[in-house]
Amino acid sequence: MVSTVSQAGLSQIPRAYGEYGNTVLLAAPRRVPIGYNPFASGRSIYGRVFRLLQIIQAEPLSMDQLRTTVRSDPIFLLQRQEGGVSKYVSSERLSEYLEFLRQAGFIVRPGGLVQITEAGVRACNTTGFNNEVMVAIEANVLTDGITFKFLDQVVMRLLEDMIPPTPIKIRERAAMLGKAMKLDVPTRLALLLLPSTGQFLKGSADAIFPSELG
Repeated sequence: MVSTVSQAGLSQIPRAYGEYGNTVLLAAPRRVPIGYNPFASGRSIYGRVFRLLQIIQAEPLSMDQLRTTVRSDPIFLLQRQEGGVSKYVSSERLSEYLEFLRQAGFIVRPGGLVQITEAGVRACNTTGFNNEVMVAIEANVLTDGITFKFLDQVVMRLLEDMIPPTPIKIRERAAMLGKAMKLDVPTRLALLLLPSTGQFLKGSADAIFPSELG
């Protein structure tokens, strides 16, 4: 596809050359494979949760040790300062990640040490990460009675009304459909993480791979 400028110089006239001999648009899958999605940004919530699990899998760590490790990992980098101190994910944000992982059943914190569970070890396997995360979210994180099938309906209705499917809007629409939905820290993170699994792939193309700036 190329464009040429009209004689008046005020508009462009699109011109196309050549023809496609085969189908170039294919139906998108309902969701990406059960393994880790390699197309998601490593610095999204999705990528950072996976990396955090890998760090904890290596050895149990105290919170101080975990903060030190995170602050040296480029995946958790927010802003690099030339000649100064680079900015990494805050301690508050790290605590939110850990609360999500604890609620999902992927980590425990006995005696102040953060360590991985059997479910967390399974989630560290790239071939099954999506499956483990989605099972854990539906079983352990979402409010009882809130299923992925119901969330799909909520998100699609929001998109039909041209409303971005943010966590707050999802909760509001769920209430309109007769379901009270909690919106605690683990649930918020789950709703922001799910698009990168492909859970809302059909209708929410602009929210598939949410990046995280802070």
